[in-house]
Amino acid sequence: MLQAEKRPFPIIVYNQLAGLPGLNGDLSLDKTLKKASRNTDLNDLGNDFNDEALKVLLKSINEEAGLNPFGQLMIREKIIGQLENRLWATHWFKKNPEILEQEILPIALITGLQRTGTTKMQR
Repeated sequence: MLQAEKRPFPIIVYNQLAGLPGLNGDLSLDKTLKKASRNTDLNDLGNDFNDEALKVLLKSINEEAGLNPFGQLMIREKIIGQLENRLWATHWFKKNPEILEQEILPIALITGLQRTGTTKMQR
């Protein structure tokens, strides 16, 4: 784990001020869902959304990860962003169901070390 002295100054300040109202990375299911919904003006996550899995993830982050306040903020924003993506995807799939009927061709996955011609092969 990084020592506080080696973190960038703004993160040190944030971690020290995190006890102030509005600066904590609250990772509750209810608040993350509400924030994602408020950010998108959408509230339908789809019939197959598993909030139990999200509860387990949030519980693990809250109780086991040992994140500092800035780490909590970062993971909170990441989870909210993923929920926003889910809300938008559900919205567009319901608005345009023909999207789901599109044929998806098999992909070609090209991997390799840097400077070995993988970009040229991909193109």
